[in-house]
Amino acid sequence: MAGFVEYWRRSRVKIETGKQSLALELGRLQAIVEKKSTMPILSNVLIKTTHGGITLMATDLDAWIMTFVDAQVLEEGEACIPAKKLYEIVKALPDASIDLATGDKQANIKCQRSNFRLAILPTDNFPAPPAPAAAYHHIQPEVMRTFIERTSFAITIESSRYTLNAAKFIITSSLAKMVTTDGHRLAYIEKPIVWDGPDCDVLIPQKTIGLLAKMAESTEPIEFAQFEGKLYFRIGKRMIVSRMLAGQFPDYTRIFPDHKAVAAIVNNDAMLAALKRVQIVADDRSHGIKMEVAPHEDIKLGASTAELGESSELVECEYKGSDVKIGINATYVTDYFSRMVGADRTRMMITDSASALEFKPVTTDDVIYRYIVMPLRT
Repeated sequence: MAGFVEYWRRSRVKIETGKQSLALELGRLQAIVEKKSTMPILSNVLIKTTHGGITLMATDLDAWIMTFVDAQVLEEGEACIPAKKLYEIVKALPDASIDLATGDKQANIKCQRSNFRLAILPTDNFPAPPAPAAAYHHIQPEVMRTFIERTSFAITIESSRYTLNAAKFIITSSLAKMVTTDGHRLAYIEKPIVWDGPDCDVLIPQKTIGLLAKMAESTEPIEFAQFEGKLYFRIGKRMIVSRMLAGQFPDYTRIFPDHKAVAAIVNNDAMLAALKRVQIVADDRSHGIKMEVAPHEDIKLGASTAELGESSELVECEYKGSDVKIGINATYVTDYFSRMVGADRTRMMITDSASALEFKPVTTDDVIYRYIVMPLRT
């Protein structure tokens, strides 16, 4: 009993910090906090006092997020506090200084005239993060942001398809690549870079990609390391540590259409608007629409369902190939055009009604982006 009492005495934390910074960092942890876990400790955030502030840590056992908040430390210690409720409380408080203190198995949160108490758990049961990596190497944040923006939407959501539930990330001394697929479509991007680290070919889990997308919003450099089966991403005062998926990613190069494909060049905004209108009456399950191309004519998009009716749109294009009618998933194609910020036009590479359709933005930069969609049966 004496040891237990001593533990709670050690766990006391007393700090004063700003509402905005604490709410921001607690918000970043929510994506990884387990809501319905058989391990209650995973629903908590571990708060530790450190020099000049506090560190916050959350985990789902597959990944860890660690971040730092400036604070005045009045009493050193650590505590496990329910992450979701603490975030909801802090977010709802006035924009003023917050006093947070723990003791007697509870946390007290005070701000002006508001006062909350939350039950806390012993910190001894909180899972320890993996050992720190030895060496980090820089990735430009705009590279990672662009890669994630252009590929993450094509990762499968089926957990049974293990190796597809990730992004394949490849780095060499002069080139970075990212590839994702769900078996019906594939997104591929590459860009020349300067890389002083070892060559890397890893599978980054989907959840980690989502965490990175939020962390990489800043202009701070991304420091990356691979160590003992874990992936490390350090961005300013924040860090993500993730397990690396093991397994064989499909040979994506076999999916690329061959040299027989002919380009139909379209305006991105016009195509996006037409797709959004046409698919209003498309089947809710397949999202299937038909696309017809003919030399020197507008592209015709159309959808038809017995229950709702039909729709059609004409979109200007430049095309010199043969007549082709192809069924496509309108949602998949809309996903591409909605992300084409910075590019006015796209080359749609068309072979025939049974072959994959490829989309390439018409740009002058050094990024190569290819998006492949398998056709639907018409």
